[in-house]
Amino acid sequence: MKNRNSKKSIESRIAQITALAYRVTRQGKHDVFARYSGHVDFFEVRIFVGGWKAELDETNNFGIWLTTSKNTFKQLSRIRTKLNSLLAEGMR
Repeated sequence: MKNRNSKKSIESRIAQITALAYRVTRQGKHDVFARYSGHVDFFEVRIFVGGWKAELDETNNFGIWLTTSKNTFKQLSRIRTKLNSLLAEGMR
């Protein structure tokens, strides 16, 4: 059985999410910010459905402490699912 919480699996999932964030934003309907803070091993994705506006908070905010979370891969998978749904929505 694969260890989904291995560093390699998590790194791969973060790379997928970052690429999806770029693709969703490039579609022009939504803005997605993905950020890794290496000094605390924290990964954050902020999604602004309908686009970023200074006076509005993000629609979805996902933050994961990569070293302390037991379900890191599962949490990253939820982010990927959300971004894939936004990407698919934009292709309709």
